[in-house]
Amino acid sequence: KFLCKSLTVLSLLVFAACGRAQNVDVDNPPQGRFLDEWFELHMGGGKIGYAHNSTSRDKDRVETSTQFHIKIGRADQPVVMDTTQRTVETVQGAPLEFETQMRFSQMSTSMRGKVQDGKITLVSSQFGMEQTQVFDFPKDALLAWGLFREQVKRGFAQGTKYSLKTYAPEIRLDDAIAAHVMVGGWEQFTLQGKAAQ
Repeated sequence: KFLCKSLTVLSLLVFAACGRAQNVDVDNPPQGRFLDEWFELHMGGGKIGYAHNSTSRDKDRVETSTQFHIKIGRADQPVVMDTTQRTVETVQGAPLEFETQMRFSQMSTSMRGKVQDGKITLVSSQFGMEQTQVFDFPKDALLAWGLFREQVKRGFAQGTKYSLKTYAPEIRLDDAIAAHVMVGGWEQFTLQGKAAQ
C-alpha cells in the first residue's frame, strides 16, 4: 500500500526533471505529443520495473498518461503491479478530469474523476461494484500538467525548494496533499554497466 501511494506522488513529480522538460514552452506547448519518456525503476541495486510517460496537446487541453510496471519478490512468486494514470487539464494547468487503473496481483481497482463548478465527482470501481462520491475540489490543487508547469517555471537550480498542492485521491479523497520539492545536485550511478548521472 505504501508503495502504491509513493508511486502516485512520484508519477506526478518526477517527469519534469527530465532534460527535455526545460525545452517545453509550458505557456504554449505544441499540438500533438510533445513529451515521451521511458524510465527504469530500481530498488536495492536491482531493476524492478519501468515507467512510461507521455504528454500531448489537443486544442486547449493537455493530456498526460503515465504507466508503471513493477515486479518485486521471489522469482517463483513475484508481486506484480501495473498502474495507468491519465489526466486532462487546460493549457494553463486547471484540472478537468483524470482516470487511474491499478492491478495488484489478482486485485484490480479503478477510479475516475471530473472537476466541474468547484466540485470533484469521483467514481471508484472494485470487484465489479461502482461507488460515486462528490467533494469540493481543493483550491489551487494541481494535477500532472499543472505540477509540470510549476516545476519548469521555478527552474531546476540546485538548492531550489518549494511546496505545491496536488490532488491524489489514492491518498486522500476530500482534500489536497502537499508535495515538497527540493532540487539536489547531480548523482553518479551505473546503468547497464555504464556510468551515468
